Amino acid sequence: MRKQQYIFYLDQFSVSEMVFGKGIWETIRTLLVNAVESGKVICPIPLEHFIETAGLERNKAIQQDQFFKSISHGRSFYPWEYIAANEIILYTKFKKNKRILASYIRDLNGDYDLENETTYQKHRQIREEFLSKKDKEILNYIRQLSRDNNGGNVDKASMSKEEKKERRRQRNKLEANMEFMKEALAFHNVKPYIDLFREICIGKKLQANLLHLRRPEEIIAIILCQKRFTGRNFFSASNEFQKNLFANIPSLNTYYSLKTYYSNNQMVEKANDDIDWERIASGIFISDIMLIDWRQKCAIQAMGIDKKYRTELYSNRYDDVITLKDKLEQINME
Repeated sequence: MRKQQYIFYLDQFSVSEMVFGKGIWETIRTLLVNAVESGKVICPIPLEHFIETAGLERNKAIQQDQFFKSISHGRSFYPWEYIAANEIILYTKFKKNKRILASYIRDLNGDYDLENETTYQKHRQIREEFLSKKDKEILNYIRQLSRDNNGGNVDKASMSKEEKKERRRQRNKLEANMEFMKEALAFHNVKPYIDLFREICIGKKLQANLLHLRRPEEIIAIILCQKRFTGRNFFSASNEFQKNLFANIPSLNTYYSLKTYYSNNQMVEKANDDIDWERIASGIFISDIMLIDWRQKCAIQAMGIDKKYRTELYSNRYDDVITLKDKLEQINME
C-alpha cells in the first residue's frame, strides 16, 4: 500500500541544483515536479529560504524563489520557534510527540515576493541582522577547554616514552571529561528556558517587539503566551526541561544537539550553519525525506536523530544523489 503523501524537506543547495544544475539534477527536478503534480509529494518552503535566497544576486534569487514556490503549492513550514512552541504545547498536554501536520505546515502568507525590490532588500537586511547576532560564545568556550587539555600540536617523534605516556594520560582524561562537557553544555542550553519559564510563572511579562532580534527562548515564550499558555503550563514545561532537557521536544532537541555536536567535535562553524540548524529542526520530525548538506547529514546520523524521528536523509554527495533519483522513481511508480 502506497504512502498517502511524502513530505520532502529541501535544503538551499538542492533547490539551487534543481534550478541551475545540469545532468542528474535535471532528472531529479523532473521526477520531483511529476511527484508533486500527481499529489504524491509536498515540498513546504522553510521560511529561512527567503533569508538565504536574498543573499544571492537578485536575478538568481528570483529564479530560485519562483521554482520553489511552484513546487510548494503555496505551503511553508512554520518558523522554527513557532514549531517549538506547538511541540511544547502538545507534549505538555499529551505527554508524547504527535505528528500533526497543522502544527508544522501552513499556507504561505505575508510578504514573501522576492521579485519585489523592497521585499528582496528587506530579507537581505534580516539576513545580515540574523548572521551578526549569532555569537559563538559557547562554541569558543568548548574549543578553548579542548585546546587547554590537548596541549596543542606536538611533534610526537621527538617525545620521550614518558612524555608519550603522559600525553596518552592527558588524552584519556580529556575523553573522560568530554561526556561531562556534553552534559554541562546541554544544561547550559536548556537553563535559559527553565529560568525564563519560571519567571513567567510568577508574573514576568514579555513585549512582542523585534522578534527576529530576540533570543530563542524569549520568542518561544512570547508565542506560547499568545497561544494562552498558562502559568501552570509554563511550570510544567520548565519541570520537563529540568528532568529531560529537550529530549521530548524534537525541534529544540535537534537544534541544540547540532549546536552541541559542532562544539564538542571542534568543527568549524560556518556563517550559515545556524540558519541550517533552524531549518533542519523545523522539518526533521514531520518530514519523510530531507535533502541537506553533507556535514549536517553526518552530524545528524552520528547522533542518531534521523533514526529517532524515522527520517531519510540525502546529501549533495554523488552516491546520495543517485539513491535519491531511485527513490523518486519509486515514488512516481507507486
